[in-house]
Amino acid sequence: MSTDETETEDDSQPAFASKADINQDVPIKRKNTLQRIRQDYDEPAKGTVREAVQNGVDAWGRSMDRGVLPDDCHLELEFVVDTNEGTFTYSDNAGGMTEEVLRNNLVGIDTPDEDKEAGGGAGAYGRGFYVIAMCGEGLTYVETRQDGEHNAMTVSNDGKYSEPNTPSDPRLDPDVQGTHIYVADVLEHDLEFLGNWDRVQEMFVQNFTFLLSRDDVTVRYVIDGEEHYPDAPDLKQYLEEGQLMFRKELPEFSAEGGTYRVRDLSVIRTDVMDEDPPWEGVAMLKGNQYLDEPFMTIKAYKPTGIPSLRNPPQMIGWCDATDLCPDLENNAHTSFRGHESKTGIKDPLLQLHDEHFKKGRTTEERKQLASDITRNINELLADYEDFDEYQTQGEITTETDEDGTTGDDRDPSDSLVKCQAGKRKYDVGDRISLKIQIENPVDPESQRYELFDINVSSTDLSMNRDVGSRVVNVSENSHETFDIVEFEPKNEGIYSFSASIRAAPEVLDLDTDEENEKLDSSKIYFTVGDVERSERTGDGGDGGDGGDGPDDGGEGGEGEQEGQVSIVQSTTFANEDGEDWKAVAIDKEGGGFEVLLNTARPEWLATNRITDDDDRRDRIQTRLGTEWGSEQVIHRRNVDDLHDLLDEEITIDGEPAAEVIQEKLENREDIRNHIESEIADRFGLEYGS
Repeated sequence: MSTDETETEDDSQPAFASKADINQDVPIKRKNTLQRIRQDYDEPAKGTVREAVQNGVDAWGRSMDRGVLPDDCHLELEFVVDTNEGTFTYSDNAGGMTEEVLRNNLVGIDTPDEDKEAGGGAGAYGRGFYVIAMCGEGLTYVETRQDGEHNAMTVSNDGKYSEPNTPSDPRLDPDVQGTHIYVADVLEHDLEFLGNWDRVQEMFVQNFTFLLSRDDVTVRYVIDGEEHYPDAPDLKQYLEEGQLMFRKELPEFSAEGGTYRVRDLSVIRTDVMDEDPPWEGVAMLKGNQYLDEPFMTIKAYKPTGIPSLRNPPQMIGWCDATDLCPDLENNAHTSFRGHESKTGIKDPLLQLHDEHFKKGRTTEERKQLASDITRNINELLADYEDFDEYQTQGEITTETDEDGTTGDDRDPSDSLVKCQAGKRKYDVGDRISLKIQIENPVDPESQRYELFDINVSSTDLSMNRDVGSRVVNVSENSHETFDIVEFEPKNEGIYSFSASIRAAPEVLDLDTDEENEKLDSSKIYFTVGDVERSERTGDGGDGGDGGDGPDDGGEGGEGEQEGQVSIVQSTTFANEDGEDWKAVAIDKEGGGFEVLLNTARPEWLATNRITDDDDRRDRIQTRLGTEWGSEQVIHRRNVDDLHDLLDEEITIDGEPAAEVIQEKLENREDIRNHIESEIADRFGLEYGS
């Protein structure tokens, strides 16, 4: 029965109004809507640049296809950031827009042109302009030229705009067909990103590696008058030497009522690369109907249970996921709403991992390696009275050796979740990558977990930051490390990073409101700035389900048995890519140390390439860990002697002499570590049989 009728014969339906009576527009507050468009991005400032590039490339391809631009047109994209004036400018020569497109599509909300709506462009939703414009708190100026049409308009961030007209003070050069966007009063937080070339360069490489590798595209980025040109690795040059696999098509899969397919999956080894890999995992790319290959990364997909894809990656890949767009991608073009696992990418990657990179080391074997290193360090140092004051009895190691949480009579090696913060001594303004590692044992509680109560705090600074929960998958008898948050401390002090974990079943029991019980928790500390030594090595923790002073977790570990005298209570591993340090000796509550080993060092990475003899690999890694850990405990003995022997009244240039000398020693140790890494990179490092 038609809803045009005012009466219904079906008592189960209400009396719908007639179509003629349904004539009122839904109220909308445009400014709120525009802000929410921008908030689709977790990091809106990145969205500002991504959307500008995406729109420019779409316009370039379409303009060449329609004859607005010649077929051999060289695309030029320019960004100009003025941090003093707080402005952001984007310009291109991509063919511009007509007045109709400017009015009806660019400044409309969810009004893509016919080309984008049909899936012909990389953009699809008609929202990109406002992701750019809303980085400012005031006005945005848009100027565009196509053929004989030259128009400009001003747009406010509350959803109003001026009539398009011929610009009185044009910004585009007379011979350029393209678009110019000028945003005033850029938000301070956005300006911090847009004005930081290192972060912008990283974003370009992660998102537009294949666009930057094209000979017919130039991207110029200017910050306060200084020119920059993003430089990405040409991955295709490594295919001949390093290609592990190419799949023209992966199997079809169904999602949300449609059928889709990923194409052109390539995977290469990273050891053939001269540069750092631009991402971890497989970059799922998309393009448009005009260019011969995809140019933009939607997401770097890292399937769980494949260690060779991360920390640092031993293989990376890329694929054409254009077929999934726009149906399955989110509004921000940064994910496929969880459908990545259906694409069939994981199975061939697992195959490659098992064939080329699998080391055969399980969670239990990693714990045994850590235990062997701990035992060897203690046996060597126990022969010298110089370290007696560091000795502790084994009973204090009922605390977990990885994360500082207590567990009553639980074996320290049974820790399921471990918070990580790298070397744990930082300066104000450093970007600290906070991570969580899950060590899933044999016969685990689950292979799907929820990380919850994730918190970064500092009691001294009255600072408390909650981080949203995460649901993750970890296979039995394996480990996974998850990036949680990038933290930039603004003040000196002692900070903590904590989290809890519980099982997260695929199917929830709807008959109960009870949540799954907490299986484990972790809390670690890190220091920022020149924190007094007494603060760092005092009681350090909050006891109970908390921590044991500035401490961290890593990959595996094993405490000493009850009653055994030890100097080093535990050894843990952390893959700190880009860091030169070998090891850190960390104070434990009640005395003694935890030794943290950096498994991203070239010496350690070289041992991972020993794939034909696990025993030899383990012997070399035990030797390296024992050597590095012992050196760090000796270094701590030297530092402690400095503070004990030099009275605080003894100063150098007004600073306590002990602290000045300690800083010089640590700086020289950093230099030595860096030189050793450089030597390994320059001359190579392999372990013979």
